[in-house]
Amino acid sequence: MEIGTDGKDGSGEVDIQDDEHLPLLDRLALCVAGLEAQEVFKAPTHDLAGWGDHEKVMDLLEDKDEDEGLRLRMDAHQRAHDLLLVHEAKVHRVAKALLRHTRISADDARRLFA
Repeated sequence: MEIGTDGKDGSGEVDIQDDEHLPLLDRLALCVAGLEAQEVFKAPTHDLAGWGDHEKVMDLLEDKDEDEGLRLRMDAHQRAHDLLLVHEAKVHRVAKALLRHTRISADDARRLFA
C-alpha cells in the first residue's frame, strides 16, 4: 500500500492479490473503497484518482447486463461506505502509518487492520 505525497498525486496504489475467493460484491467494494473513502473522510484528491479501479470494476462486470451492472456498482459503493464507517479507527491507523512512511507492506497492513 502506497500513497503519493508532496504533489505526487498519481503515485499511490494498493496491490490486492488473490481476491478471486471473495464474492463479486466484495471484490467490487474493494475497487471502489478508495473513492468512497474520499467521500466518507472528506479527503478529495485529483480527478483521475480511481481510474484504474473503475477499469477493474468494468472488467468484473463485463458479463452483466447494464441494469445488473449498475445495481452491483451501487451496492458495492454502499458496502464500501458501510465498511469504512464500521472500521473507521483502523482506517485512521493505516492512514497515519502511510503518512509517516508513504508505503507499508502487506504484513504491516494486516497488523494495522487487526
